Amino acid sequence: MIERIDKDFVSCGKMETQELSEEMGNYLNRGYQDFLDDRDMIPYVDMSGMISLLNRRISRKQRYLCVSRPRRFGKTTMVNMLKAYYDCSVDSSKAFEGLEITKDTDPETGFLSHLNRYHVISLDMASICASVVDVEEAIRKMEAALLREITRETKGIRENEQFMSYVEIGDMSSALMEFMNFTNRRIVFLIDEWDFLFRAQPDDSEGLKRYQRWLSGILKSKTYVALVYMTGIFPVKTYGSTSVLNMITEVSVADAMEFARYTGFTDDQVRALCEQYDCSYDDMKTWYDGYTVNGISIYNPNSIANAVSEGLYKSYWSLSETFENLKDYVTLDIGGLRSVVMNLLSGISAHVNMELFTFRNSNLKSVNSVLSALVHLGYLTFEKNVEDSVKNDCLIGFVSIPNKEVRMQFENCVSADQDLSALKTLLDRSESLLDAVMKGDEDTVAAKIGEAHERFTSVIHANDENSLACVLNNAFYTAAANYDIYNEFPTGKGFADLAFLPKRGNPNPAMLVELKYNQDAYTAIDQIKRKNYHGRLLESYGDVILVGINYDKNDRSKPYTCRIERVSLK
Repeated sequence: MIERIDKDFVSCGKMETQELSEEMGNYLNRGYQDFLDDRDMIPYVDMSGMISLLNRRISRKQRYLCVSRPRRFGKTTMVNMLKAYYDCSVDSSKAFEGLEITKDTDPETGFLSHLNRYHVISLDMASICASVVDVEEAIRKMEAALLREITRETKGIRENEQFMSYVEIGDMSSALMEFMNFTNRRIVFLIDEWDFLFRAQPDDSEGLKRYQRWLSGILKSKTYVALVYMTGIFPVKTYGSTSVLNMITEVSVADAMEFARYTGFTDDQVRALCEQYDCSYDDMKTWYDGYTVNGISIYNPNSIANAVSEGLYKSYWSLSETFENLKDYVTLDIGGLRSVVMNLLSGISAHVNMELFTFRNSNLKSVNSVLSALVHLGYLTFEKNVEDSVKNDCLIGFVSIPNKEVRMQFENCVSADQDLSALKTLLDRSESLLDAVMKGDEDTVAAKIGEAHERFTSVIHANDENSLACVLNNAFYTAAANYDIYNEFPTGKGFADLAFLPKRGNPNPAMLVELKYNQDAYTAIDQIKRKNYHGRLLESYGDVILVGINYDKNDRSKPYTCRIERVSLK
């Protein structure tokens, strides 16, 4: 148990030593109680190594950061840790005992280099602005409260005529400069949910421009700024803030740079939690893994914490109040969007250029914008195509549904909306198709694939094996929850048309599907065996289901035929 030392306040420049009480304000030097509360949580995962990375930026040109992540990805927890570390009004060294950062002894970036050396102004925009009428009121509220706290809590500053004159006229930037000079300490700004106003007051365009100018006015190129650490859901540039806040370095789920491993829980951290709390690593990975940030596998922290504490593997997204967000995006009247959603559910990734996205529902007029938004909201994961991104100097890559938990939200969204009732039916049909394959029911499989062909005629442009592969991908799209699906899978002496490889925790056998056009299903099965497509999978999985499918364009009554065989090492 960490020793509680909340009241051991020490001198901070010329500030008074005092106990943490209701008299203290909400914004200035809040101590480390929130961090202690976070450390008492079960489970607690050590993210303190990020402090070393931030210390490298202290008082440098690169000291401005905006870290955008989905809800429930630990943004506020990180802010609480930084408050505790930088706050000069306390000695928080004991609160960090046993954590990774304490092992860093570098004199410039290590644990002791910047511990408790700065004033900390922390602004929780969601709490501050939840009840304001407009953006201007929010700004007035923050300025008045912060200047009042500085005046009340800084010993002797009332006698500083220069400072008090700035307070009287509401000159925030000049007051902060005088505050730094008076106490001989710079300021760390922690702004949590900085973009809350953009979501809460979307129609107050003039007020939002004023808010951006206000942030720039008190932060940009100010010598009193030691570090700015902002969090949000969407990057700064998506709000059209690039010119006003052009000093900000963006750290997002699309490109987190050196901060990637602190975006969520890493695979090693989840393995350690599973060992500590006797949880199933395979279940954790199936349900909550799948996010890729700069090549690092990341888990949803909130979901992992809930699964550990409750001992249940299920979707915890409903607790984060983002279901309506997903529904709002997926049901937008944008040509091609429903087909892309269907493909995502079938395990087919979609191409996206993250640079083209700007936040405002009125600007979401393309599939690319919707997919980009869903990446920032945590409903999709983005994998950068390095070659294309470098060539075009932007973030280009592919998006996909990361895991079973998020997949359930897509399925729930589809099921709950009448306009998407057709997709709801497809979910049920896809499940029954997979069940028929497992049972070896050849006639049912052939009939259901024929039904899928009729449903997907809008996306089929030619009767050939490529078109049939498209039909099969869509017909089997619920299989993506438990299988990794590959088109033209290299194996044996060639390439299997479709390969279904079981994900961790899936007890069902692997599947190989070979397609034929105007031939017969026996020929498809014979090709799998003759070219030994299944040999490699038998060694890995023990059991493989071989599925041969033929489409006869001249047989209108029964165009599809199917043959199924199951082979085993036993």
